[in-house]
Amino acid sequence: MNFFNSYARRALFWICSILFGFLVLACVQESLVVDLPTEERPIVFYSSEIRTDLRLTFQKAIEKAQKSILLCTYTIGDVDIIRSLRHKAEQGVEIQVVSDRKASGDAPKLLGEKIRCVLKSDQGLMHRKILIIDNQLVFIGSANLSTDSLRVQNNLVSGIYSPDLAHYLNDALFRPTSSSSYFSQKIATQQIEVFLLPQNTQAEDRVLELLSTAKKTLRVAMFTWTNPKITQAVCAAKARGVDVEVLLDRQSSQKTSAKVAEALKDHGIPVFLNRHSQLLHHKFAVIDDETLILGSANWTRAAFEKNAECFFVLSPLEERQKTCLDKLWKTTRLESVLYKNVHLP
Repeated sequence: MNFFNSYARRALFWICSILFGFLVLACVQESLVVDLPTEERPIVFYSSEIRTDLRLTFQKAIEKAQKSILLCTYTIGDVDIIRSLRHKAEQGVEIQVVSDRKASGDAPKLLGEKIRCVLKSDQGLMHRKILIIDNQLVFIGSANLSTDSLRVQNNLVSGIYSPDLAHYLNDALFRPTSSSSYFSQKIATQQIEVFLLPQNTQAEDRVLELLSTAKKTLRVAMFTWTNPKITQAVCAAKARGVDVEVLLDRQSSQKTSAKVAEALKDHGIPVFLNRHSQLLHHKFAVIDDETLILGSANWTRAAFEKNAECFFVLSPLEERQKTCLDKLWKTTRLESVLYKNVHLP
């Protein structure tokens, strides 16, 4: 009798374990579901802080391609992304990859002969992060296609369904001029402005203008920040009563962005630094919970004057987009520490 009781207990234990495993797997799969932009829902945000798998997002977009893929990225190296690109090339999809020569010198070998790979080595960095699928879907944000950037670092990416924007970028990226460095379009109820740097010499002025319109709140998350004009504009917002908060990368705040971190703190602006060693790679600002600035450009002089960059302005934000950005902000801030409490070496 004891033998059968023991056997029954063991059997029950294993049955419960298997059922629990299936439950966990179902929950994980549910959390990893990725919805790409559509004509009905044309602008979607993706970030690990809002439980989005960025690698899966880019993979799903790549796998959706039927005709063409254009990818601009500072660095590429994620094995799964490269495998997906090579697979689509084998299926006959026309693929072009543009990357920075110093950061991605081995990209042509990794991507294979069927993918056209162009390595840039201009005066500044080829720092754009743009993916265009079938001249319909566009992805713009701060994430490179490296494993760390997709899986570990803090990044925000926006997917946009807009054939007009896709066609514009396909033309402008290969024939860059000052006249082709700006694009504006109304998508559903929202206005989007796209700036290509360094060709667009008015981009910095547009950022300053937007910051000057802040009336209630200003949230900035920035990997590297050295631009004095933008610093003055943010401090001026605080001086006129705007509720300003800033997230900075911990390592950058101790080196490249140290002067800006001190200036912001001296003006009474709460500056939060990520606790972990991985990069806070964000490059966005949210003004009055209505306007988003997002792209590849850090707030540095090089980003606006030398590097190949891209950012967009989106307004007015929809409620679901506000919810995403609010969740992202609160999650990242909870994982951060106030700058004044950090003892610099």
